Amino acid sequence: MAASFKQPVNGKKTPRSVLFMCGMNSIRSPMAEALAKTVLPVGTYVASAGVRPGSVIRSSMSCSTRSG
Repeated sequence: MAASFKQPVNGKKTPRSVLFMCGMNSIRSPMAEALAKTVLPVGTYVASAGVRPGSVIRSSMSCSTRSG
């Protein structure tokens, strides 16, 4: 699979989009999505998904956003 990258930013290639997958999309992939949105350039499409239905555990998200 070929990766599609944007033009280099500060000499570094950045992805056009990122998808994080986990079992139920309840903790790991939403946390990874939130962190990626803070470090990747604006305009990068970032999403998370699970292979089984689940609900996001909001307490884990608030902890990750407070830790900075």
